[in-house]
Amino acid sequence: MEIPHHDNTKRHAFVECRRKYYFQYVKNYKTFYGSNALRYGLVWHAGMEAYYENVKQKGFSKDGTAIQEAFNAMKKEWDEASAKENFYSDYRTLENCFNSFLQYIQHFNSDEMMLKVLNTEEPFKILMKPENDLEYKLFKDLKEFHFTGKIDMEIELNGRMWINEHKTTGQPLDTQVTRLNRSAQVMGYFYAKGRINRGERNPDGVLMTIHHLSARKSTAKGKEGEYGTPKIDFRRVPQVFSENDIQQWRMAFMSTALDIQIETERNLWPMCHDACFNFGTCPFLQICEQNSSIDDIWLDEQRYYVAEPWEVAKSVTGAGIIN
Repeated sequence: MEIPHHDNTKRHAFVECRRKYYFQYVKNYKTFYGSNALRYGLVWHAGMEAYYENVKQKGFSKDGTAIQEAFNAMKKEWDEASAKENFYSDYRTLENCFNSFLQYIQHFNSDEMMLKVLNTEEPFKILMKPENDLEYKLFKDLKEFHFTGKIDMEIELNGRMWINEHKTTGQPLDTQVTRLNRSAQVMGYFYAKGRINRGERNPDGVLMTIHHLSARKSTAKGKEGEYGTPKIDFRRVPQVFSENDIQQWRMAFMSTALDIQIETERNLWPMCHDACFNFGTCPFLQICEQNSSIDDIWLDEQRYYVAEPWEVAKSVTGAGIIN
């Protein structure tokens, strides 16, 4: 039997709504109507990866190739995402992504003297199972699974080792910093890096490098509905975790993994009606409004399609798995 793969994206979806998890990661349904925020985030990440991979190889060179490679990666990601789904027009454009990137380089221009890139986009796959008496007692029925993910960057900044995660948001930076504090994703990545390094050269913590982009619609006569000049800003926020923090994260993650295992076995996947309008309308609300069991669902093929299964660390196989 294939060992299940659980990453933070799947974990979050399951905790939010089990029926949503079923549609998105068991049936692999996707809507033809894409998320502007998600597309912008993917494009930003593509640019960051290309830029810092060039810096890793060449250092902070002055020839402009790192910036050009970032722009090329952004354009490629934008075109691929835009070809798959339909999007409503708003301020999260490719042009604003380019402009934001140039401002980002200027905002963190002192990195040239302080920052060394060690790794970019590092996928991992870690075997998880009970490891001590307490876990055997609490999770005796839990079958082994793989914890998977992809770490944006590992850096050395002013002599200290950090995991660096890139985030994009349209919310105020203070709000987003609060929301991301003790993020399950970054706590998991910190745990994973410790397992990957096997206790040697562990990072001091995680840096959340957050890019804010927002814009308001004009109410001026003749310009009603047009977006004004976007607000662009950045912040880099450290998070440091204790051994107990990471132990509590592990307990929570394994508890969710057991819940996913139980739900898979009973095949009920109940709706969570409290989550239908979190951060906008759930993309699967139209299906849930049929109020049917999962065996009697009708799929509107004008609105939904079946995508490739989600797997964030598919390149990690065999000897690359951390036991």
